[in-house]
Amino acid sequence: MAAPKALNRYTMPKFAPIMLLLVSAATSAEPTLELSDCRIGAGPGSVSIAARCGTLIRPLDPSRADSESIELSVAVVPALTLEPPTDAFVPIAGGPGMSSIHFYAGWASAFERVRQHRDILLIDQRGTGESAPMTCDVDDEIVEGAYSEEDTLHFFFHGLGSLASHFFQPPAACLVPVGTGGF
Repeated sequence: MAAPKALNRYTMPKFAPIMLLLVSAATSAEPTLELSDCRIGAGPGSVSIAARCGTLIRPLDPSRADSESIELSVAVVPALTLEPPTDAFVPIAGGPGMSSIHFYAGWASAFERVRQHRDILLIDQRGTGESAPMTCDVDDEIVEGAYSEEDTLHFFFHGLGSLASHFFQPPAACLVPVGTGGF
């Protein structure tokens, strides 16, 4: 396997627009993103695609110097031309929670005309794919229907409050009931 290549001052301009979105002005060190050969796929049993993958480490809250870090998964599917333009095509998966890397791998044929002339830069947003994934415990009794609709809603909104606080959003308790039927 070839040694990972780093994005440097010669290759960075190709990815500069998206990197500007990912790198805050508060960061004083020059960001680097090492890419290595990989294969991406839409899931088990799917056809995989050759790409170059890496992990971008970013602060969870860029406004705080003491913020914990998260890892964002990045993949670059190279253009089929030998001299692509410096601006890559950047598809973002719809959501919620969908990995852009898995999305692209499942729909790669739809992007072949774009890939003829442009690199395709894939970034899994926070909480999707392998980018700071969130795992939630699942109570098998809820899945099996052992709880009433009211209990299920209670557990759902309790979990939503936990997720919201993880992403610095207002807790679910701030949600307002709609009509008399609940949330």
